[in-house]
This record gives sequence, C-alpha cells and structure tokens, in this order.
Amino acid sequence: MRYQFFNIKTARSKFLFLIAMVIFGYILASLTGMAIIKLLGITDVMSKIVSPDLTDVTVIQVQRIFQIAFQLGLFIFAPLLFFILVEQHSFRKLGLDCNPFTVNYLLIIALMLIAIPGINYTHTLNQALHLPTWLSGAEKWMFEKEQAASKLTDAFLGLKSPSDLIWNIIMFGLLPAIGEELFFRGALFSILREWTKRTNLTIFITAFLFSAIHLQFYGFLPRFLLGLGLGYLFYFTGSLWAPMLAHFVNNTLAVVFAYLFSTGRSSVNYSELGSVDNVAICVTSIILTVVLFKVIERRNWSYK
Repeated sequence: MRYQFFNIKTARSKFLFLIAMVIFGYILASLTGMAIIKLLGITDVMSKIVSPDLTDVTVIQVQRIFQIAFQLGLFIFAPLLFFILVEQHSFRKLGLDCNPFTVNYLLIIALMLIAIPGINYTHTLNQALHLPTWLSGAEKWMFEKEQAASKLTDAFLGLKSPSDLIWNIIMFGLLPAIGEELFFRGALFSILREWTKRTNLTIFITAFLFSAIHLQFYGFLPRFLLGLGLGYLFYFTGSLWAPMLAHFVNNTLAVVFAYLFSTGRSSVNYSELGSVDNVAICVTSIILTVVLFKVIERRNWSYK
C-alpha cells in the first residue's frame, strides 16, 4: 500500500479518523448482516438478537451471521480502510509484506502451548477478585454481561457437526486473529506509538483496550496478559504475522477442545483447557513463557 489518499499529520487526527472508520464499519456490518438474513428468509430478527433462544438453530444462524459481519466490519474492514486512506507503505510498516512462512511457527506455537497453564491460573485469580461494595451495581452489570457472553459462546462451541467446527474456527479463530491484530496491534498501535512516543506504554494501552472491549470482567486479567504478549510479539519480530499466528493458535485450541468435549471424544472442557491444581506447574509455565519471549526477542528477525 504505497498511496495516501488523506494527508493526515497528527496522531490525534488519525485516531479520530480510525474511530470514524469503526463507526462506518459497524453500520456496514449491521446492514450487511440484515441483508443476508433477509435473503435467507429469516423473520422476527430483533427477538432473535435481543432475547435469543440459544436452543433454536435459526437463532444460532442469525447470531453467527452478525458475529462474522461485525468481525469483518469493525476489525478487518475499518483498519484496512484506515491504512489504505491514511498511511503510506503500511504493509511494510506492519511486516505484512514479508513471506509469512519466514515466521518461526514452531517457536510461536510452543510459546502459546506452554503459556496455557499460566494464563488459566491468572483466570482463576481473576475470578476471585471483587469490586468494592460501593461498586456492587457495576459488578452486577459486568457479571450479567459475562454470563450473556458465556451462554452465547457455549451455544456456539457446543455444536457437534464438522461444519459447525469449521464455522467456529473461522469465527473464533481465524477472523479474530486477523481482525483484532490488524486493529489493536496494527492501526491502534501505530497511532498510539506515534502519539505517546513510548512503545511499552503503547503495548500496555492496546492490551488494556483489547481486554476491555470484550466486556468480560472475570476474564480481564488473562486477556490483558495475552494482549501484552501479542503486543511484544509484534514489537520483537517486527511483523504482524507473529501475533496473528499466536492469536489463532490460542483461540483455535479452545474451539477444537470444545468440539472434542461436546462430541464425547475428550473429557476436558474448553473452559478447563490448561487449568491445573498444581501451582508449581503454573509457575513453571509462567517462567518458561518468559524465557521463550526472551528467545524470541533476541532472534535476528529478517523483517524487523
């Protein structure tokens, strides 16, 4: 992407432009989702969205269409449009112009596998946290949002056909890995680093927003740590291919284990993936994760 259609100079203006692209992407996703549903002949759409009966196949179909539409609109279309219209040589800046197969896949996959017990341990710690009494109303709201999101996720991940597995990998694995990395570690990271002039602060802010946007308080800490890891993977390697791969591996593991559990081929549920009672294993996981990050940092990445 060599061309720059808008000569926007300041990081603040770029941020406002990105927000405008997100709003445009949201509207486009909503209209596209509604158009597809209408073409499929599905009626009474609003009730299927506002008060969904998650045992109804049609409701699941409607929810899936909107989930995919919003992933495409907000997290893929919006940042891509931002890069096309505002940034010059954006693919080069993001390390996306290199051959993705030069990324050391085995090292990054090993990192994500080793990190699982440590990440799940932080999830256990997060669930034990509670807000002060005077914020009980806010905590109740967050709990209700968490429950609603969990019910919808469980409904998707509990589906048992091979085609459902493929759709779930696309919806939970592939699209978030591409879209959320383009948005958070791509467009937003680029703007905030230009704005703050501080890489570590930028990684921290994008990780915080990455976790907060999911509106799942009881999973905030592990998702925040995942966001930090993805941010440093991008910083260390100089290519967005690395966090995209790590993100895909993390999400797809949960999807595959959920499928195996729902079809009776595994006794481990996706929500228990990597969780252990042995604190020593969790601590070892955290230590080895840090070591692997240091190994990745010290590599001479050809596209950095």
